[in-house]
Amino acid sequence: MNSSRTVEATSTKCAVHSEIAINQKAWDIVAHKFRGVCALPVWGPFDVGKDRDLIGDVSGRVVLDVGCGSGHSIAYLVEKSAGKVFGLDFSATQVAFAAELNREAIERGRVELIHGAMEELLDLAPVDLIVSVQAMGWTLDPQALFRNLRSYLKPSGRLIWSWGHPLFDKVKYENGAFVLQQSYFDETARFIPGWNGSEGVYIQNRTIATWHRYQTDAGFVVRDLLEPLPLSTAEAPDDPVRYYSAAKAKHVPGTVIFVCEKR
Repeated sequence: MNSSRTVEATSTKCAVHSEIAINQKAWDIVAHKFRGVCALPVWGPFDVGKDRDLIGDVSGRVVLDVGCGSGHSIAYLVEKSAGKVFGLDFSATQVAFAAELNREAIERGRVELIHGAMEELLDLAPVDLIVSVQAMGWTLDPQALFRNLRSYLKPSGRLIWSWGHPLFDKVKYENGAFVLQQSYFDETARFIPGWNGSEGVYIQNRTIATWHRYQTDAGFVVRDLLEPLPLSTAEAPDDPVRYYSAAKAKHVPGTVIFVCEKR
């Protein structure tokens, strides 16, 4: 292999690990603000997806929750009679919240929590289903992430995950109308200083086509793609200038949900 390419690849990998560590630190600080937010059976803001039984019957199944956060989706899966639920999160604060909420299920061996980054390969027994609610879009190495997830699944196992719709943060209310203020095709990675009171985070927006390609390249078949309408905006602010306003939710999809199967 060309030595310059080797150095470049190593440098890129080190940069990704550094940025993941920065995001991890940020989430340890802000986790309390998101405790119990956007958890199954909801797949995103405004209760989206709550009217659809996407996961089906999980009785006796082995499930992995990627970016499990405070553990509320885990509790839901346990209540739905999942046989074993693994919860993965890179934030120690989130894992502690999840442990507190699911203490009894952990003691009975029905839940196991893993503190680690989704981009790192885990030694996991084959699982039937992987779910992730508003978490996987934080990945800074999507190729590694989807390779990992496919390796965990049994043949024909399913991956169902949600993320913020790539249009939502690029549309803003201005002079009485919602306008596109940034190209939909702009996938530039960016650092957001002071995010939610942290020192900042790294994040990269990606188009739906890009997400689709990452999944199919890794060996998944995308069985369905949802851009659900809001089910409830009662608690959303009326001011259309606000990021999660009721008016914006009715004009621009806030969430995209992928339903995939291991090929």
